[in-house]
Amino acid sequence: MPTVFKRPDSSFFQIRYLDRAGRRRTVSSEVTDKREARRLGCAIEDRERRIRRGELSPIAAAAIDHAGRPIEDHLKAHLDADARRQLNPRHVAAKQSSLRRYFEAERIRCLADIDASSVERHMRPLVNEGVLLRTDARATVLREAPPSGRSEPRKKLSPRPAHALRRDVLRFLAWCVEDRRLAAIPFPSRTVPKLNEALDPRRRRRPFTETELHRLWTCLGDSPRGVAYRLAFLTGLR
Repeated sequence: MPTVFKRPDSSFFQIRYLDRAGRRRTVSSEVTDKREARRLGCAIEDRERRIRRGELSPIAAAAIDHAGRPIEDHLKAHLDADARRQLNPRHVAAKQSSLRRYFEAERIRCLADIDASSVERHMRPLVNEGVLLRTDARATVLREAPPSGRSEPRKKLSPRPAHALRRDVLRFLAWCVEDRRLAAIPFPSRTVPKLNEALDPRRRRRPFTETELHRLWTCLGDSPRGVAYRLAFLTGLR
C-alpha cells in the first residue's frame, strides 16, 4: 500500500511506493488533494506489481504513463529532439506547422487519437479545398475566423506537399515509439494511401541552363558541395 505525505517545502502530496525491483521510491503526485494522491499511488504501485509479475512489459508501462499527456507536450519534445540533432530550422518549422494544423483540424488531444483514417481525412482537403493561410512567417498560427459572409483565405496544395503531412505523422509516431511514448505505431503506413502526384505537378523537372550553372558555380566556389555538383555535372550523374 503506498504512503501519501506532505513535505514542508511543497504544497503537493508525495507518494512513496514499492517499485518493480522491490525498492522504495518517492515521487511527487503533482496534486494537492490527498484522496487523489492516494489513488495515483495505488495505480503506480499496481503497475509496478504487474511488471514485477511479468504481466506488463516495461515498454507498455512507459506507454501507459504517456497515454494521458497532452499532444502538445509530445510535439514539443519531438521538435526539441530534432533541434538537438541540428536539423534544418526551416524543416523543423514546416513540420511543426504541418502537425499542428492536423492536430487542430482533427481535434487530436492525445496520442490515442491519431489513426489512419484521420490522417487520410486531413490529406485530401489540403488538395481539394486548400489550407488556411497563416499570419506569421513560420506558419504556426491560424488566422482568426473571417467575418460572416466572407470566405476564408485558402491555398490549394499539390499532392506532393500534401504527402508531407503523411510523412511527418509517421516520423512523429516512430519517434514516440523510440522514446517509449508508444508501445508500437498504431497503424501500418500502407493504410494511409498516397495521392497521385502525376495529376497536379506544380514544377516539372528540367536540366539547368548554362546561365543557371554559372550562377551555381559562382555561388558554391571551391566548397565540397561545389566539387560534388561539378562531378555530377561533368559525369552526367543525376
